[in-house]
Amino acid sequence: MHPDKDMVLYVKCEFSYSNDKLSKELIYTTNDGLPVQLMEKKEYFYNGELLIGIDDHAYKKGEFEFAYKMIYNYDEHGAI
Repeated sequence: MHPDKDMVLYVKCEFSYSNDKLSKELIYTTNDGLPVQLMEKKEYFYNGELLIGIDDHAYKKGEFEFAYKMIYNYDEHGAI
């Protein structure tokens, strides 16, 4: 990398679907020509048609480590 140039981050995402719903996302990144590396995995969970949660995992040393969970709650109209 040259000190007078801005660093460029490239991101590639691969999506998997189950029953027409997003079920998994793999996120790869690279910085300024470095090799593309798997960095993160997200798993999506549903109750019927409503998204109820996302588990996020960081990829470290050849394994996925749980990072955090996002939980979605809906009102009687189905709005978050």
